[in-house]
Amino acid sequence: PPYGSPGSNQDVAENDSTARIAFANPEDAAQFTAGSRVQVNIFLEERPDALWLPPAALREFNGRQFVVIQQDGGERRVDVVLGIEGDGRIEIVSGVAEGDIVVGQ
Repeated sequence: PPYGSPGSNQDVAENDSTARIAFANPEDAAQFTAGSRVQVNIFLEERPDALWLPPAALREFNGRQFVVIQQDGGERRVDVVLGIEGDGRIEIVSGVAEGDIVVGQ
């Protein structure tokens, strides 16, 4: 049925939308026709060498974001600056370094 007719979009997910796309390689376009459905991943920002933690590792108190790390046989709270967030992980811009042992909650 044409778009807009009753029942025509019962299988459409809530986040579906229409967009005009351009292929970096025109040969890739040959496998699609007008009206083809595609899944698109949009990367708004990417940092390949970023330090990431799962959100559950972060703690918050009085608006202060921090993690607890193991250090010298004990534990220490360390304030962190957060960066981009996605895929169940959050970038840590500063506060901890690669190799630090973060204690979960």
